[in-house]
This record gives sequence, C-alpha cells and structure tokens, in this order.
Amino acid sequence: MRRNSLHGVWFALFLCSSAAAQEKGERVRLFFELRGGSKVSGFTDRTTLPVQTSYARMDMKIKIIDSIAFAEDPAASAVALKNGDRLKGSVALEKLSIDAAFGKADIVVKQIKRMLVVPSGGMPGLLLWNRLDGGRSVAGPDVEFLNIEQHVQGKSGRGVQVSGNQVYGFRIPARIVADAKQGTVEFWMKVIRKPPTVSHGSGPTYDMLSGSVHAQYNANDGNAHGKYSIGSARYWVYTEGHGGSKNTDLLGKVGEWNHYAIVWDWKGIEGKNGAKLVFLINGRSHGRYQAGPGTTGPLLAGAGLQHIHFHRNRNGFAGTMVYDELKVWDHAITDFKRINRMLPADPAAGPRRVGIDLIDGSHVRGTLLTEKVSVTTGDLGSVSIPKKYIVELAMGADREKGTVILNAGDELAGVIGTSGLAVKTVFGDVEIKMPHVSRMTAVD
Repeated sequence: MRRNSLHGVWFALFLCSSAAAQEKGERVRLFFELRGGSKVSGFTDRTTLPVQTSYARMDMKIKIIDSIAFAEDPAASAVALKNGDRLKGSVALEKLSIDAAFGKADIVVKQIKRMLVVPSGGMPGLLLWNRLDGGRSVAGPDVEFLNIEQHVQGKSGRGVQVSGNQVYGFRIPARIVADAKQGTVEFWMKVIRKPPTVSHGSGPTYDMLSGSVHAQYNANDGNAHGKYSIGSARYWVYTEGHGGSKNTDLLGKVGEWNHYAIVWDWKGIEGKNGAKLVFLINGRSHGRYQAGPGTTGPLLAGAGLQHIHFHRNRNGFAGTMVYDELKVWDHAITDFKRINRMLPADPAAGPRRVGIDLIDGSHVRGTLLTEKVSVTTGDLGSVSIPKKYIVELAMGADREKGTVILNAGDELAGVIGTSGLAVKTVFGDVEIKMPHVSRMTAVD
C-alpha cells in the first residue's frame, strides 16, 4: 500500500478489559517458560496436578487450567482456570515429565516461570483461532455470525463475506483477552466493494472491530484534528490529515488480500520506539502512537464490552468485505512470517530448505544436510533437535550461545554444541562453522 494513502483518513484503536477461557482438546499439551530463558512444550501423561492452597490440597484436572504463573515463593503462585477462577497456591511436585519434539524431558518445577495449557490444534499463547468458514473454532471459543451474506473462497479455504448497514457482521466474546497487558488480534481481509472516497463532515465510518479492541476507519473525527475522543486508560494510533474528501486506499485495493494486526503491550512493543499499540498492514506499521489522557494501562473495564464485533458500515459507507483466518494471541506479535512457520502438526521428515546469514554479511541458501542440532540449556541439560522441527537458529554475540526455535513455538537457549551446519548449495556441499553463523531460518 502506498505511504501517502495514510493522509486524509485515520484509524482510532483502543483497548479495554475482559476475562478469559480457552478450549482444550482431549490430549493435554503443556507449554513452559523456564527461568533460564528457554521455552519448551510437550504432551504429558498426567491428567491432574496437585495444588496446595492455604485452605486445601486438591488434585486439579489439567484440562480446566488456563495457566500457572510460578512465584519465587511457591505458595504465591497464581493458578488461572479457564472458567475465570483465580487461585493462589503451589504445585506440589518436584518435576513434570513431557514428550517434547526432541524426546522425553523432565521439567523441574522450581525452574518454571510460567506454564500454559495449550489449546488442541493450537500454539502457545493462541487464545482463539477461527477459519471463518462457518465451522467451530480450531482453538478458543466459537465465532457468532450475526449478519453475513455468505461463505465464499477465502485467503485459505473458505471465508465470510459481509456487507449491510448499521449492523455488525460477526463477534467473539471479549473475555478471551483477560486482563491482557499485551496481545494481538490478526486477520485477513479483502475488499469486494467500497466507496473510492469519503467526505469529511458527512461522517461515513467503517468499523473493522468495535468493543474491547477497536479499529475504526473514518474521515471525520468530529473535531477535525485527527483524534477520536473516547476517554481515558486507552492507547491510540491514528493517521494525519483532515478536510475535504479522503481516499479509502488504507482499506486496500478492491480484490486484494491484506493482513491486518492490532498489537499492544503496556511495557512497550519491541522494536517500535516505545509505542504500546501498533496497527500493522501486511507487517508494516501505519499511523502513529499516542497515549490517551490519564492512561494507566491498556485496558478499560465496562459492562457493555462483552463482545468484540467485526465489520460494520455506518452512515452510508457501503462496504462489502471478506474476512478470513481470525486469530487472537495473549502476547504481542510483529513477526508474522515466523508465526506462520510454526505449525502445531508434526512436520514431515525429508529435505529441509534453509537460509543462512553469516557474520560477514553473506547469505547462503540450500538444503540442510546436518540431521540434528544440539544445545545445552541451563534448564533441560543437553538436547538434540532433529532438523525437521527447527524453524530458526540465532547465534549470540559470543558466537557460542544461541537460541533454537522449534515449529511448535519452543525456544531452547544455551550453548550450541553442533560444530557446523552442512548445506547442499548451488555451488556444492559446504560446512559452515558455527562461529561464522549469525542466523539460520527454515524457508520451506
């Protein structure tokens, strides 16, 4: 999209509060953030966890747990249940055994920083995933379709086509973003029909989202100064320009798919110059960030904010859109290329195409011949990882330590034990020694 398409229109985005739940499958998969910096996931044979509170000891079914934040004082650990209940207590175990991608792993409880129960078919931190094809959600609560035209060919499979005036197309429960100090809402959208321009002063408006997360396209903010006055305790992103007629390029060209994401983090989003809220179109930031007056955090409670609604034409905007692949995450995401490579299914063995960035600025592509990469972590000891699971390997500044990222979202941080990477390239088979490697990324 053209940079100058930002002028003459604006988006106001704000965030409010909610309470959460996740749908789980029959087989429980756990995801751990460890104190040594690694992240690891796997399936457990356990069906319950012994939890000791100040008033009782209970064997709690794992499938009803949403997450556990482990405190330095074990008794102060926070257990969040998927129905919204919150408990304080300790997990009365020394270790948890899981079947990870790289084999059996014993997770020492005192080394755990946070544990998540991962939705069936999902990835760590994925609160909701709906294909918008009319079916049940892959993860999280279902989408409620309100006023739609039909299900049509989407970006991937079937999507939902919506039009109408003064009515919402579909919605999700706002509770899934529970006390979210950080998070991401992302989706694909294609414009079927839209007005080429909208006039300032007439108030034509298109609500992509409305509710506890809000994204609104408008040529008139009511005060002609590019900011929508919606109260305190919110963050803002808006574009510049007012007066006259505004083109609608920011919504995308007719017939083209665009990826949209609203991302927030109350501590500031990494790589975004301190911004706590960003609006991304195809991975690029649009608009500029500003904290609202009296802002104390990203969330604002409200009894009327029970849902996040999608698609609404107002004041004669007359747009027809197709939405597809709606996801909501519990953390800030700006690198969607990495996320799209992280598939929950077991990847097939076989040739693994990679790109390797070297410290001298060179870039090499080819088929990885090295079958496994080993890393010694402070939490798990020495781990050997088959190449089919590796999404990315990033070396640290000391050229010895690094982080190996797996397809399920695992991140194993430690000393890289593999001496080099053997690669079949167009100029022959080569082995690149690890001290020369900056980063390796899977490209297939």
